[in-house]
Amino acid sequence: MLREKGRSEWVELQRLCFTRWKFSEIVSLNMENSLKENAA
Repeated sequence: MLREKGRSEWVELQRLCFTRWKFSEIVSLNMENSLKENAA
């Protein structure tokens, strides 16, 4: 029972990290695009 709870918490943690990584990737892409547009 304890192991199942730990596993679901681990999955939650992985999902959180992945979401944050995806989000930062999108944000940096948007920043790069806007910088290019401003420079042009």
